[in-house]
Amino acid sequence: MRRGLLFAGGLVLVATAYVAWPYWALHALEQAIDERDVATLERSVDWPAVREGVKNDLVAISGSMLAQQDGVLANVFGTMFSALAVEAFVTPQAALQFLPKGNGSFRDHVETVRASFRSPTMFVAEFGSKTEANAGDKVSIVFDFTSAGWKVTRVVLPVERIAAAAHAMRANAIAPDERARQAHEAKQALERLGNPSPAAGDQSTPQSGTTGLARRERGDLERLIQNAR
Repeated sequence: MRRGLLFAGGLVLVATAYVAWPYWALHALEQAIDERDVATLERSVDWPAVREGVKNDLVAISGSMLAQQDGVLANVFGTMFSALAVEAFVTPQAALQFLPKGNGSFRDHVETVRASFRSPTMFVAEFGSKTEANAGDKVSIVFDFTSAGWKVTRVVLPVERIAAAAHAMRANAIAPDERARQAHEAKQALERLGNPSPAAGDQSTPQSGTTGLARRERGDLERLIQNAR
């Protein structure tokens, strides 16, 4: 009986330690950032895996930005540029530049939105910015249990928000006359597709056989007209 209780107590202690371990790993990571401890950052993060994940995010962003520009060549260039930038900047030394000395601690800039297990061997911490300008931006840090303990293997960027911001910046950078020209061309293209919003008094309706591709093209053209205003 006593042995059984000791065994059960041991299991509870092991389970409790295992559950607390990734939270401690997260705390150690934050402390390493605050103390500019490069050695701990190198041990706590699987940098090749993180770089690969960030590359995928940047490729998705650049692909969204370049989709309507120069086609395949532009996407290839964007992919190459993203890969080079990640290799240069996703390092322990560069990571510390996000919080320069004298500019507060990690917790002064971000807050934990959620931290939880996603599986017995995966733990995800989601952070949000405390600054009003970046409100709504969330970055997720993924820990995986490895032979060396809990390590960061992925940093998930807010791809959709970054791409949307880049699109807005590009639209604002276009001269007004250029935006007007693009809007005029988009309206003409809509007329060729069969505009679903006919003018007042026009009883005609779009052809019922409009394909999914045409619908997507129409949506892109309508967004272009909206952005040009």
